[in-house]
Amino acid sequence: MYFVKKMKRMVPNLTMKKKNRKSTQKGGGDKGGGDKGGGDKVIGDKIQKYIKKYKAVIVVKTYCPHCKKALSYLKKTYEEKDLKVMVIDNDKYGVQAYVKRKYKHRTVPVVFINGKGPYGNSNMPTKK
Repeated sequence: MYFVKKMKRMVPNLTMKKKNRKSTQKGGGDKGGGDKGGGDKVIGDKIQKYIKKYKAVIVVKTYCPHCKKALSYLKKTYEEKDLKVMVIDNDKYGVQAYVKRKYKHRTVPVVFINGKGPYGNSNMPTKK
């Protein structure tokens, strides 16, 4: 609690929200931010299309150090036309929730290479 008070003094407009406990309950609540159930098929189709179209697809959050490392590696390895970057900082379409349900991968970065994956930063293949 001390840390929260200290942060509020440092950043006056900071408001700390309570965690939504619904997502940990059995049987629901894990729809991601803004995903109203019907959007799951739409975002799933879009991700599958990207995986088929590009040699490498990466789902990142801009503030994540592991995402930055994985993205820099992929930018060195693949040309820009072969790489698709999906930034999900506020994840209003439920991309991370979809990946968690479909692939059982809960963290970022989420990397798909040549249609295979998902990989994280630590277990990405090192060859093209």
